[in-house]
Amino acid sequence: MRNWPGGPVGNDQMEIAAIERELIGLVQKWTTSREPVTARSTFYQDLSVVGDDFCEILVEITKRHGTSFEGFRFDKYVPNEATALWYFWAMRLGFCRNRFSPLTIRHMAAVVAHGKWFEP
Repeated sequence: MRNWPGGPVGNDQMEIAAIERELIGLVQKWTTSREPVTARSTFYQDLSVVGDDFCEILVEITKRHGTSFEGFRFDKYVPNEATALWYFWAMRLGFCRNRFSPLTIRHMAAVVAHGKWFEP
């Protein structure tokens, strides 16, 4: 395990790039967005990945890499499926602002390389 979250250097950057490509392929299975999936894409705001689909991604990451998500606050980054549609329309109609912090594929790749969750 590397001593991050200071940031990757050297071979760590190549490792993160490979993990980003893997995560992009994984996320493409769950997104309903027509936007291209990139390392800078956010799970909720750009790709509309919410609820159980987001949980499935975390489970798959844990299976593949053994990443720990202890301390991760799900509700800080994505809505659950029951409220996602409400938030979508409420934000579009101006009734509320996006209350979810952005979480990018690039950050998730850094988490995977680090081996455990850390805040963006």
